[in-house]
Amino acid sequence: MSLIVSKLAPAGTLRLATDDAHYAGEMLRICDAEPLLRNLAGEGTFATSTEERPKTRFEQRGEALGNEIFEMLFERVGARHASPVFVSSDSTNFALRMRSPYVSSAWQP
Repeated sequence: MSLIVSKLAPAGTLRLATDDAHYAGEMLRICDAEPLLRNLAGEGTFATSTEERPKTRFEQRGEALGNEIFEMLFERVGARHASPVFVSSDSTNFALRMRSPYVSSAWQP
């Protein structure tokens, strides 16, 4: 997590989503413990769904199966400057997107 956070620009956002409740809990616990991240929904709390984030095909499949989607939204705190990063892993239903001055807000997967 520290490598991902080190690449995130100050005030950049980290968005996470999964339909696996256990995995979501672990993601939330790890991110809440990271001192350079602030949970925008409040510590220990999942974010509400937003239309701003594009849905992955795995999220669409999970919704079609009736699975709950767990979303998390964190903001990078601190003054270190970093490079932009995008990480996606289809095999684990893990999606991470960073928003910074270097990444267009119109980004699409």
